[in-house]
Amino acid sequence: MIEVSLAALRTVPRLSADVHPALIQPAAFQEGELLLELRVRDHGIGIAPAHLPQLFRRFSRIDQRLTREVNGLGLGLALGKAIVAQHHGMLWVESTPGERSTIAVILPRRGAPTSKQRHE
Repeated sequence: MIEVSLAALRTVPRLSADVHPALIQPAAFQEGELLLELRVRDHGIGIAPAHLPQLFRRFSRIDQRLTREVNGLGLGLALGKAIVAQHHGMLWVESTPGERSTIAVILPRRGAPTSKQRHE
């Protein structure tokens, strides 16, 4: 099962101790700025702490044994990180081995048209 959530925030949430520092793409948000947080959580096998630093590398596959069973080139998270960076956002992963993984993204609402701009 996969859960997807979207929330509006005014402050960046405090990251849990489970977040590996190499996986945080920091961003400089303005105080009081409206932010959007997107979280995608699975309830799968989780990711061992030793494998977390390589998650966002291009063509990286953590478990080579799954190559025949699971399609993909290992580009999804690397591309996601690049897109989030282009939008001046923040990205990180939280994982509990044997239980779940969560990819979280926070994006600023900068540049979003106001209701007045949409009607012009």
